[in-house]
Parts: sequence; C-alpha cells; structure tokens
Amino acid sequence: MIPEPAPRTRIRLERPAGTVAVFSDSTFADQTGDFQLFDLVREGLLALDIGVDDVRNYAVPGQGVIDGLEITEPGWHRLGSYLEAVSDDPYLAQLDLAIIASGRVDVNRLGRDTEMGELGRLIADELAAVVAGFEASGTRVVLLPAFGANDEMFDALQCAAGRCDPQRSDAKFEALNAAIVDAGLPMLFDRYSGTDLDDVPGTDRSWFVDFDPAGRWPDDGQHPNPAGEQLIADQVLFHLAVAFGAEPPTTLPTP
Repeated sequence: MIPEPAPRTRIRLERPAGTVAVFSDSTFADQTGDFQLFDLVREGLLALDIGVDDVRNYAVPGQGVIDGLEITEPGWHRLGSYLEAVSDDPYLAQLDLAIIASGRVDVNRLGRDTEMGELGRLIADELAAVVAGFEASGTRVVLLPAFGANDEMFDALQCAAGRCDPQRSDAKFEALNAAIVDAGLPMLFDRYSGTDLDDVPGTDRSWFVDFDPAGRWPDDGQHPNPAGEQLIADQVLFHLAVAFGAEPPTTLPTP
C-alpha cells in the first residue's frame, strides 16, 4: 500500500484560547462510561502552549445538524436548536473556541434516501449558520472532519435491525467533509490519516472492535475503541497545535 499524504492544517488561529467547548454526538459524549475521547482532547489542550484554562464537553448522544431526534427535549438533538436551548449558559457567553464534530447522525439516518451531494450541501448550510452565530459573539470555531465508519460492521448492525441495504457510510463521510471544505467553513483538516490498515478501502475495523468492554452496546463500526479514540485525539491535537503555531505533541500516523 502506498502511504497517503498527510492532511494539512487548513486554518490558522490566534492565541490565547482560554475557554474551549466541544460540541458533538456520542463520539465525544461518554455514552457507556468507557469513552475517553473528550478526556484525551481536554488533557492534550491543557498541555498545549496556547493558553487554554478550561475545556468543557457539550456533546449530546444522537445529536445531528439537521436531524432533530427529540429524545430528551424538543429540538435538542439538532445542533442549532440545542445551542439556542443553552444560550444562557454563562460559560458559553465568554467562550473563546468552539470545536464542532458533527454530521454522523445526519449521514447515517438521512443519507439512505438522499443524494449525498445534496445532503452534504444542506449540512454545510446548517453548519454555516452555527459558525456565524458563534463568530458574531466573538467565539472562534473549528470543525472536525467526520471519522469514517467501517461499512462492514455498520451494515451488519443495520441488517440486524431489519435494514439490509448498504449504507456506504465511509464514502458519505468523505463527501460530507468535502462539502464542508467546499463551503469555505473553518474545517481544521481534511480527513483522518492512517485509518486504512489493510487493502480494503475505507476505515479499518480495528479502530472500532470492542469499543464497549462492558458489552452494553454492540460494535457498530461508528464508535471508536480506545485505539480509535487515541488516533482521533492525536490528530485533533496535532492540527490544533499547528493552527495556533504551537509545538505539536505528536506526529501524524500513515497507513
């Protein structure tokens, strides 16, 4: 396999970034008690020489950008509506940096019947409104690319639930990431590197197997295991360090 070139850091940011918040779905929300991704990113941010004092987690399981699941409160699982619901949060009123990792819920739930280019543009438009709202209040924003799913595992889970049509999630995530970049939004980097460890195109299953040691959630090809979380955290921290002109704490992996 010929190694892919490492993705470049797409944006530059000014120091300091004293207060930081992460907005995402269950990838960052500790859904099982075993997820460590937010902790890895938080600890890494505090260790970077960019002036971070506090990092808080606003991730909500099932949260999308355009898909309102209404599991707890109406509209909370749509990012724009959720931000309106927490708009009186004093921490957000003085937020320096918002890190947004979104799109997985939207792609997986709506992408089966919607042409991916159209869906990608729709999600990009929704994200543009969220970014504009943050920037209007003086908060800088970085968007993280969607982490590609392992289609074999995710399709098996969907088939067990009665939907055996191929989801092609990995390709949809790539299309979504491209749509966000094409829209000129502040994507931190294009894609995660080192995710394909075999000769099968797409994200390798080794980043997902046994993500829940307690067995309360099945391996689904979407939620990363500890190795996958470390891969994500390392790359997020690498590109944030470069964006702020700081020394990166790690190097990027290659396939």
